[in-house]
Amino acid sequence: MNIVQAAPVQDDAKAKRNDRLWVLTFPVLSVLNIVLCAWTFSGLRNNGSIFSSKTTHDFGNVHEGDLLHHTFTVRNLHPWPITVTNVGATCGCTTAAVRHDSPTRLLPLQSTVIDVALNTSGDRGTIQEGVIVAAGGGNRYNLLYVKATVKSKIKGRKEGA
Repeated sequence: MNIVQAAPVQDDAKAKRNDRLWVLTFPVLSVLNIVLCAWTFSGLRNNGSIFSSKTTHDFGNVHEGDLLHHTFTVRNLHPWPITVTNVGATCGCTTAAVRHDSPTRLLPLQSTVIDVALNTSGDRGTIQEGVIVAAGGGNRYNLLYVKATVKSKIKGRKEGA
């Protein structure tokens, strides 16, 4: 006598629970995928921009000969580590450097500090100077700007008067 055993039948309640789980999981994974892609591509625009804060600082009205200082914060917006390879100014009246205690290799969302000094000696009127921040290899760079409106000092007037 041959006895044929029937395959176990999956419980209808368990099958419905699995279907509901898949119905909930698929949209969540789709949204997560879209968010990750948008985050990646947002970091790739603007020539690989690494900035999350403002890239221009306006000192306003200053006097000729003033030495002005500003600190920029640069944050890695990429999902991969980057290295700040060089920081330089576009003019001899401006100096820029990564702070000694700041990292130059930035993990995702990590930041570093760049100190900028602008010497207004010999300048008058509105000036805007650039600072080039090279990050990674190749031609990836970002620009920071400092600007001011330089007024001439009044001759014959004592300081503090």
